Amino acid sequence: MTPPSVQTARPAVIGDLPSQTQREKFAGFDFLRAIFAVMVVVLHANLFVVLTGKLQLNSLADILSANVGYLAVPVFLQISLFLFFIKSEKAGSSYFVKKRLPKLVSLYLFWSISKLTFDFIVTGESSKIEQALSSPGNLIGFIMSGGYSAFYFFFSLLFLTAIAALLVSFFRKINRRTIRSINYFCLLISCILVFLFPVIDSMIYDRELLTQIHNPLAFLPYVFTAAIAAQEFDQGNLNHLNPSFQLKLSGLMVLFLTFTVLEWNLFERFPQYSRLSLVSGSWLLLYLALLTAQRSPPMIQFLSSCSLGIYGLHPFFTDHTLFLESTSEIVPGSGPLIRFLVGLLGSILLTLTFRKIKFLRAFL
Repeated sequence: MTPPSVQTARPAVIGDLPSQTQREKFAGFDFLRAIFAVMVVVLHANLFVVLTGKLQLNSLADILSANVGYLAVPVFLQISLFLFFIKSEKAGSSYFVKKRLPKLVSLYLFWSISKLTFDFIVTGESSKIEQALSSPGNLIGFIMSGGYSAFYFFFSLLFLTAIAALLVSFFRKINRRTIRSINYFCLLISCILVFLFPVIDSMIYDRELLTQIHNPLAFLPYVFTAAIAAQEFDQGNLNHLNPSFQLKLSGLMVLFLTFTVLEWNLFERFPQYSRLSLVSGSWLLLYLALLTAQRSPPMIQFLSSCSLGIYGLHPFFTDHTLFLESTSEIVPGSGPLIRFLVGLLGSILLTLTFRKIKFLRAFL
């Protein structure tokens, strides 16, 4: 979610582009960042709940949440990993250790520690830390989840980028055709693994073990989808929408719809990110963004430039504004809507404000 700012460009984090030329080349990423940064706030403010109640659109609310809203993190991972592969090809093998690793570690630590500190100041409780220290398993979960927060994203991105860096080093020693075969084989194996997570969990007394939202292994297929897309981009295969590529896009859409139906019918309790529909859906969106030549309008560029700030700051609002739900007793549905607006507008205003501070600029 570190998109390029409207006026300046910074190193990639969740989609930043290193130059104005590349920004124009990847203009479609602005649309994805803007839309799904807002969608994250929608989810955490529980805005889709307004479709339930008197409207009785419970199924639509569930579908929008699970099959649209939950695409946000996969989409951001796809963008970041794709740009990492592209950048690594040009910057060399030291790019990960010298640039990406320090950046991702600093983002993870900054946001996780900031949220834990803020929650303690507001509530006066340290229950998350106490739970983490209660057992080795809980401590591991605490670390992977960024302190039981939305910042599990940064740990997962760090984990996946490290794997991508190993792939880049390995790929330098083999030919392109072999690379393509390896990527598709690893994609298949990782998809089978992810598909088995909810199956295994359902067999272990319905425990959420492998399907926990912060399990980075659930995002493993995105390393290979991004690698495949980056290779196709490097070879110029995405310059024109030829019949074979149209067939691939159609196939991804069919897979997205097919897996969506299967997932809703196979598992009573929805397995969050352990769903292959999210893999095919976010991969399809990555391709569509790469094929988009249209320059994004100013508002989209603005939201895109604020997307890291929106993602990082909105939990500070949405996690502590549950009291606003009481307004729904006066005006039905107003509670989630107000929480959404407070979370979105508040995070944007703080992003613009904090960017004036040199130290904070790197995290926004």
